[in-house]
Amino acid sequence: MQILNNIKYITGDPEHFNLQHRLLNASIFAVIILNIIALITNVILQLFWGITVLNIVTIFLFIALLIYSRRTKKQHVVEVIALSFLILIFTPIMWFVNGGSNSSFQYYIPFIIIGIHVSTTVKARKVLIPMMIAVSILLIIAEYLHPEWVIPYSSRFVRYTDLISGFFISLTGIYIFANIYFNQIVEANKKLQLKNDHLTRIKEDLLAYQQKIKKQNLELEENNIKLEELTNTKNMFLSIISHDLRSPFNSLLGLTELLILNKDKVNDPETIRLLNSIHESAEQAYKLVLNLLEWSRLQSERLEYSPERVNLSTLVKNNIELVKIQAKNKKIDIIFNNGSSTCLVYADKNMINTVVRNFISNAMKYTRSGGRIDIYCTCNETECEVSVEDNGIGMTYEMLQQILNTDNKISTKGTAGELGTGLGLVLCKEFARRNKGRISAKSELGKGSIFTLHLPLHSEN
Repeated sequence: MQILNNIKYITGDPEHFNLQHRLLNASIFAVIILNIIALITNVILQLFWGITVLNIVTIFLFIALLIYSRRTKKQHVVEVIALSFLILIFTPIMWFVNGGSNSSFQYYIPFIIIGIHVSTTVKARKVLIPMMIAVSILLIIAEYLHPEWVIPYSSRFVRYTDLISGFFISLTGIYIFANIYFNQIVEANKKLQLKNDHLTRIKEDLLAYQQKIKKQNLELEENNIKLEELTNTKNMFLSIISHDLRSPFNSLLGLTELLILNKDKVNDPETIRLLNSIHESAEQAYKLVLNLLEWSRLQSERLEYSPERVNLSTLVKNNIELVKIQAKNKKIDIIFNNGSSTCLVYADKNMINTVVRNFISNAMKYTRSGGRIDIYCTCNETECEVSVEDNGIGMTYEMLQQILNTDNKISTKGTAGELGTGLGLVLCKEFARRNKGRISAKSELGKGSIFTLHLPLHSEN
């Protein structure tokens, strides 16, 4: 086993040489050893001097080829030089100077053929083996036609000694080739088995992981079903509450407005104050109900999108009319600066109306008594804008970023203690997005705010 390990070390590291290259190196090493044995035999038997010279040349040539093969890792060049030398030079010379067909070289021929088969690539094998067979046949024909070319043995003892030694040398060489060949196959099979075992373990791990993922997916699916049921229940609950509260609040707003319009008939100032307070509270609650209803529809994706041609100027005027009483009570002037009488956009009217209503309502909420709200409606070549500007309490940059973030539902009290839902801007941003628009805002603490709705300009296309 140690001999095989040493041969493995000489023929090349498995990490840097492939199996075929290592077998070639092993074959070259075997030729070197066998030629050394043959050289010793020739010297002892005192055979023809040319054989000794050929053995020496072969030994040095193959040592050089082995060193070249190990250092450069070039297999093809070594194959061609080594085996062409053995077939075209070594074989004919050894044949004629060593007794021809009566010599031990007849055992070397199958040995060389086996060596070629074991150590060379498929392409080289297809050329070299037929070449070896053809050279052997030509040598037999040449010996038959010119027997005088063959140098005979000096005695029968020398002849039979050479035959026996050649037989054992060839047999030993074939045994070495077979051992190296099958040892490499066993080694390759072991590596393959290790890889297969590794792949099997990976496959088992993957199957276990897939089972785990499958189990997690089932749990997620169950949780999603439960979550969907809870969401549907929540949306239905909000929708029912919001819808059912609209009617009583409409009645309450109508009655309080009627009483306020006839306040001249009421002589008690405290009663008039209470009526105004009731009306404002009812109006705030009604806005909350409307926002809740729209938000619940938005969350449940039941809010229909019905775009049509909308005149923003008309829509703004209608919303100003709705807050006139509230503005009068809070002594706030609302100025509509209509830059264009035909601010036409293609959008869902109810959604845009909600955005404008929220902008004006917020401006009213955060503007002090005696303040002013300016509303602008302008258009350019690509879009129309509705801006609501107030001179109210304003806010810092950080506060503005917080309220523009739809993940944060922030509500602060107005200048008269008005309450909000925190849903208004959430709805406004989503409605603007659905209509291919956007919302921008500017504000400065103590100086007021400007909120602007940007929408694409309506075109006939």
